[in-house]
Amino acid sequence: MRRVLLLAIAALLLPVWPAAAQARKGSWEIAPGAIWFSGADLGGSAATLEQPGGGEFVLFRTDTRIESAFAPAVTLSLYLAPRLAVEAGFSYARPDVSTRVTDDAEGAESVTSTIGLQQYLIEGNVRWYLARSRAGWRPFIRAGGGYLRQLDDSNAHVETGRTGQAGLGIDRAFRDRAAGRLRRVGLRLDARVLARSGGFDVDDSLRIGFSAGALLFVGF
Repeated sequence: MRRVLLLAIAALLLPVWPAAAQARKGSWEIAPGAIWFSGADLGGSAATLEQPGGGEFVLFRTDTRIESAFAPAVTLSLYLAPRLAVEAGFSYARPDVSTRVTDDAEGAESVTSTIGLQQYLIEGNVRWYLARSRAGWRPFIRAGGGYLRQLDDSNAHVETGRTGQAGLGIDRAFRDRAAGRLRRVGLRLDARVLARSGGFDVDDSLRIGFSAGALLFVGF
């Protein structure tokens, strides 16, 4: 993961070849890299007992959170037009889920337990490119959805869910040719708002988080 980030930083410092052409209709790209997912609260609950005179007695409360994580990722893109691309992506993350137990009725100290998850995310996105800047950057907007699959470390518990995302990004090519087998090589950065439903959760609410990616793309 550190190597991917170092490559991304190095690419930013490289001189940029003059842009010869945009991606042509029917061309495609493969882009390996890494994605960072932010943490998010997964809700809380209370263990209670009904009292004989009515009402509830709270034994303890819990609050659960999924922690941030980095994930290796790869995307495959097809250009339907010079400024429009459809993209399929896959990422694999290992976030931790922590549950904090508080307000124990017997006065015990608060404790936190943590389990590890295996998280698989398959996405489909659309990228629409805006005008190319003078410095060689190509900004774009993106949106799409995905299928989420999460397993605990023992593979005994499996949860699935759906995601939706929208955000902004930029491309910078340091090789861009109008002809030849290898036409484009460059760096793609993006940031997204990520909405998730399903997966490991306390009450199956819609959860909002963020993600950011750095990918090295190769175009053919």
